[in-house]
Amino acid sequence: MKCHELELGNEELNAFIARVARGACAVAPALGQERAQALVDLVLRTRLRKCAVCAQGADCGCVRPGRHLHDDARELANICAINAADLVGEAGTRANLETRLASALYAVFSLVIRDGKECHGYKAASRGL
Repeated sequence: MKCHELELGNEELNAFIARVARGACAVAPALGQERAQALVDLVLRTRLRKCAVCAQGADCGCVRPGRHLHDDARELANICAINAADLVGEAGTRANLETRLASALYAVFSLVIRDGKECHGYKAASRGL
C-alpha cells in the first residue's frame, strides 16, 4: 500500500494543527479558531496511521514512524475543506468557500506531506495516534 508521511520537522503536531486552523479561519472567519482546530484535529488524527512494523519498534524504513497517511496533501485538504464548508457555508456560497478553503489548506499540507514508500507493514487496526 502506498503511504504518505507527515514530516513536521521540529513542529509539534498540536502546533501544526493550530497553524492549519488559523489558515482555515483566514479564509472562513465564521468557522472560528476553536471549531477549526477541533475539525482539523479530528480529521488529521483519524487519518494518521502507524504501520505494523513501526508499532513493533522495528525499522520499516520510514522517515517518521507513526506518521503515515493514506491521503496526499490534496486529498487531506479537500476532506478538511468539505467539512469546514459544511459548518459555515450558506446556500449559494458553499461551493466557493469549499474551493477557497481547499486551496488554503493545500498550501499548508503540501509543505509537510511527502510521498512515502510502499508500506508492506501497514495494518488497518493501527489507525490513529
